[in-house]
Amino acid sequence: RAARRAALTPASANDFCLFPTARTLLRHAWKRRVRVCRLALVCDRLTYPPPLQQDLFAEDTRGKIVQERLVSAMDAIRDRFGAGAVRTGRMPAA
Repeated sequence: RAARRAALTPASANDFCLFPTARTLLRHAWKRRVRVCRLALVCDRLTYPPPLQQDLFAEDTRGKIVQERLVSAMDAIRDRFGAGAVRTGRMPAA
């Protein structure tokens, strides 16, 4: 029996931040000549970003803002139509 843990710093509820960490833990669980009988992913203490004061001379953060808006829209769709209404198209081996 083995357990793997990881924490995001800073904490986040963003799907696009959580997925790479989950993929890394999955790769650590898949070891040569070891059978994976059970795998559980627990995401707790999820945090949503607070409104931040924008820095006047900050580097371009438009991509991050667009990503946060996309995640918020996906969460709104899931709240209205159920968890399976929208999914991201990713493969674990990618």
